[in-house]
Amino acid sequence: MTSVWETLSHIDVNQHTEKKGNLTYLSWAWAWGKVKETYPQATYEKKIWSTELPYTQDDQGFAYVQVSVEIEEQSLSEVMPVLDNRNQPVKNPTSFQVNTSLQRCLAKCCAMHGLGHYIYAGEDLPPDEDGLPQKQPVPQKEPVVVHEHILSLLDVARNSLDQYDLKALDHWMEAEFTQRWMDVAKRNHPEIHQEVRAACVARKKKLEKEEKEKNG
Repeated sequence: MTSVWETLSHIDVNQHTEKKGNLTYLSWAWAWGKVKETYPQATYEKKIWSTELPYTQDDQGFAYVQVSVEIEEQSLSEVMPVLDNRNQPVKNPTSFQVNTSLQRCLAKCCAMHGLGHYIYAGEDLPPDEDGLPQKQPVPQKEPVVVHEHILSLLDVARNSLDQYDLKALDHWMEAEFTQRWMDVAKRNHPEIHQEVRAACVARKKKLEKEEKEKNG
């Protein structure tokens, strides 16, 4: 009997992705529709936290959502930070931001079961029957899909670090979100990891030099 993973991971989702800025998303509506078409008994649940809200906040105030998808008695959950329109983690999110994150989280849960998983792994096509990624039938290189959270780190490094003082810079660099996704970037996108790290080091050196000169 074919497993859920084997069934869903071999479905080509390339025609059902949406391009928004530099990010590529799998349509949550299509993804869930495909899951239900394949497994009619599948269910999903948006976690309601002890605050009676569909999101929670960490000790720094950043918001997160959680969604679970159950297929064939196997339940998988995914947690995602609530992001603004610049893909930056937010505090005190709006209902629209929460709803958008819940939808994206649902699509990722479907990917955890196999549907469109290769998108998050940076592959262009689903695996073949031997479990290996297929090659493009034409010699045309597809753009590598980079996870939205890694792109958010790159955006901060390129556009926001100049606004950070030393305290804010240290806070951002030591945040759990930053460290987690820097580790992922180091493994999967070393060039991005190097650029973000170099920008942080350069900014910190500049701030420390300015502070030293100020204190004489």
